[in-house]
Amino acid sequence: MKKAFFEQKERQEDGRKVAAYSTMLNLFLTLAKGGLAIFSGSAAILAETIHSLTDVIGSLAVWTGIVISRKKSPAFPWGLYKVENLAALVSAFFILLMAYELGKSMLLSEAKGIANINITVV
Repeated sequence: MKKAFFEQKERQEDGRKVAAYSTMLNLFLTLAKGGLAIFSGSAAILAETIHSLTDVIGSLAVWTGIVISRKKSPAFPWGLYKVENLAALVSAFFILLMAYELGKSMLLSEAKGIANINITVV
């Protein structure tokens, strides 16, 4: 019984670490893509930056959900495990919001010429 308990604790700790590493990696990728989008002026890279930003928000929501769901209290002795479902809803909301904003930007913005093409073509 004790062995199973400690194995479960180790898996929970591993889940928190993986979610934290995922958040940091997604943040790094978002910053790198954002820098490239500013440097090149590319709308495609900007869209990819926004997509990566939703990944950061999703990873952060998952990490927060994991951390909160493992908390126990007298009212919830098994933990607040349903918080993970709320974290998934928050993540889905932000993904839909970013898709809406990108779609609105594509459909309602004025056509622009390609900028900074000389720096990006080698």
